[in-house]
Amino acid sequence: MRWIAKFVFLLCGLSVASVGQKTATVQGVPETIGAGEVLDLTVKVDEAPDFDGANVIINMEGQPGKFSISGGCILPKGETRCNFQWRIPPDAASGTWSVDTLTFSSGMQRHDLVFSKIPFQVIARSHLTIPKSAQVVINPSQIQVLRREVY
Repeated sequence: MRWIAKFVFLLCGLSVASVGQKTATVQGVPETIGAGEVLDLTVKVDEAPDFDGANVIINMEGQPGKFSISGGCILPKGETRCNFQWRIPPDAASGTWSVDTLTFSSGMQRHDLVFSKIPFQVIARSHLTIPKSAQVVINPSQIQVLRREVY
């Protein structure tokens, strides 16, 4: 019975040591950003991957619970930083948004990264010009294609 307890303890110790707590920081988050502007972030992880094909998945939440967007950046072998750019939708409402979660993807597996949630304020645009109608015109190359099919 004693050897089972030692084996379980050893097994638990190995799993904790092998998993470890992976951390990340996010830089470049402004206090305020306007709707339609580009959010340009740098994500820094605590350890560089020793393989190609790694990604950091960034999840942002807008107006808590109303909007969520995920994107990502490639984390090359041996690098600890990657850049992520995303345009805030031009019709976004004012409110508090945040960089909500970071996940490291090794391809088939995902690992949550520990970091501090970063809030920022989005300022809505006062006016958007949106088209109200459209006209479709067939260009000559399409006409030629249609003629060939008819004859």
